[in-house]
Amino acid sequence: STAESSLIENIPCPPVIVRKVSTTHDHVIKDEFTSLDEINKAVEEVGLTHSQLIFGIDYTISNLETGKNSFNGLSLHHIQDDLVNPYQSVITIVGRTLEKYDSDKLIPVFGFGDRSTLDRKIFPLRPDGSYCKGFRGVLEAYNEITPKVRMSGPTNFAPLIREAVRIVKKTGEVCYRFFLQDNISFLPYFSNQN
Repeated sequence: STAESSLIENIPCPPVIVRKVSTTHDHVIKDEFTSLDEINKAVEEVGLTHSQLIFGIDYTISNLETGKNSFNGLSLHHIQDDLVNPYQSVITIVGRTLEKYDSDKLIPVFGFGDRSTLDRKIFPLRPDGSYCKGFRGVLEAYNEITPKVRMSGPTNFAPLIREAVRIVKKTGEVCYRFFLQDNISFLPYFSNQN
């Protein structure tokens, strides 16, 4: 909506993680790291002291096609005891890196693009709608629900962005939104603080 667009445009821009080929601006954390310690140091150097993590998991059918070409012919959501899929890997890496900045360690996690939501809405990964406790809770919820999800599409971030705006308005905290999708993570974030 116009009100949401206006809200997003008027929010001060905190740092973002960018690729080497991206254009830069004043609030950038580059992604040229070799250790978790280097990432934590970079985050601290830009002044991040607390945040609210929000994960969005892409359940569109493109995860099947991308997996055929990049994940041994398996869906990127394929869950197997002796195999870590790309989503599990990103949840773990991002969670281990940023969880310490989330004071309550309660992480909202939503799925989108499945047969029940299509491109119109999102669904919480926990059946009762509660937030996950830490990144391990995110991983547990993901592992539990993913085998039951029927992938569909198309991809539409708008319902997840609307929910992130609602959460930021409610908490007033810096908000990291992680859209985990088949062509890797998209990591914008914004703040509702003045």
